[in-house]
Amino acid sequence: MNEKKIKGEETKRKIIEVSETLFTENGYDSTTVQDICNKAEISKGAFFYHFPTKEFLFLEILDKYLSELDKRMNEIEKRSKNTLKAMEEMVVILEEIFITSEGKFTIFLEFLRKASKETEIMKKISYQFQKYKKYVYEMIENGKKEGNIKKEIDSEFISQLIISLAIGMILKSSLFLDQENEDFSKKGIKFILNNIKKEEELWKF
Repeated sequence: MNEKKIKGEETKRKIIEVSETLFTENGYDSTTVQDICNKAEISKGAFFYHFPTKEFLFLEILDKYLSELDKRMNEIEKRSKNTLKAMEEMVVILEEIFITSEGKFTIFLEFLRKASKETEIMKKISYQFQKYKKYVYEMIENGKKEGNIKKEIDSEFISQLIISLAIGMILKSSLFLDQENEDFSKKGIKFILNNIKKEEELWKF
């Protein structure tokens, strides 16, 4: 890789990092391209070389976050010995990514807010949640095959319910920041999971 290309990638990475900070601190709408350029110490020409518009940059950041979540989910699948362990770790991953990281949570809310106005962002987020629902659905089906989850469980309904609760857990952390309410949210998801497992597999919490 030549020096010019390396420098270009460093500039692009810096723009993204600075934008994440500014979007988190000031919100998307209140952050201008000039604000980003000033903080990144670059010219507007350099900005527009990498990102045609601020909206394009925002979508790039969204893709970065979704890719990170995908990576963590794939790690669960590879690392876990069985479906039950994977489902348990899924709850932990959601907490690590959103609840214990204030900056990431704040910008995630910006994604959701923009999704209500921007069709492209809405499509990306909707697609991603559908993918996670399918991921949970397949975990439940695998659990049935392993004999750890009750066969009579409606996998489609439960996967939708778990994803809805996960989203609720994320949003709830913006209203209740104390540890007690965070624990309550996690217990809510575990309660659902406990009710689809065979008795010998129940979690204690």
